[in-house]
Amino acid sequence: MAALSAGSNLVMIVSLGARRRGRLFRRRLAITSLVAFCVNAQWLFFNTEMADVRAGYYLWWLSFLALGCVLLSGVVAPPARSLEDAG
Repeated sequence: MAALSAGSNLVMIVSLGARRRGRLFRRRLAITSLVAFCVNAQWLFFNTEMADVRAGYYLWWLSFLALGCVLLSGVVAPPARSLEDAG
């Protein structure tokens, strides 16, 4: 689980190019981000020393939830071309 948690940081790196990709890519990235959110919750539930968990962890952890919600809401979708732009 620790390796999955560390690998989940790649989701954030891949998300930098999400705007230029298709809708299917963004949806898959959103689902992957939400799965990463669940995987990273392990540190809350299985950490015996809660004193080690600080505000930075919560910001990092919640960023996966925020990314997933933003991508699913379509806010990151590129703007549609208008008829004036086409001609």
